[in-house]
Amino acid sequence: MNSQPITVAQLNAYLCDYSPVGALCAFGSLSMERRVQIVKSALEADFRRAWDIQSLARLVNLSESRFRHLFKAEIGQAPAQYLRSIRMLEAEKLLRTTFLSVKEIMNRVGISNESHFVHAFKKAHGLPPSKYRSASPLQTYKKRNQASDK
Repeated sequence: MNSQPITVAQLNAYLCDYSPVGALCAFGSLSMERRVQIVKSALEADFRRAWDIQSLARLVNLSESRFRHLFKAEIGQAPAQYLRSIRMLEAEKLLRTTFLSVKEIMNRVGISNESHFVHAFKKAHGLPPSKYRSASPLQTYKKRNQASDK
């Protein structure tokens, strides 16, 4: 007997292959652990909040260590990394689509330390926020309009 842990994908493939006429497969792939879905939804809905592991684990009635393990197994990232990626995607969107200052964007995505924000943004997108914005089409449009107004 194989003592290796089975993955969700392997279990789903087994159920599709070996259940009568794929009956168990008819419902689609096995879904993400419900508790992870709850936390993921909470993080996405309220990414500005200063979440910590303890409050996330409490949200789904798990110990911190069990929650960390379950979340990483399902998502592939630690909860803090996932939250940071949500924040950086939102920051990138705001830089591309608004004229908000970097400080305003930083506050809107729930980060209070500017050097932390700049470092995280650069790590996620390859450029600091100000350089990223100057390369965006919205900034080019703004400069073009300012030049035509003079």
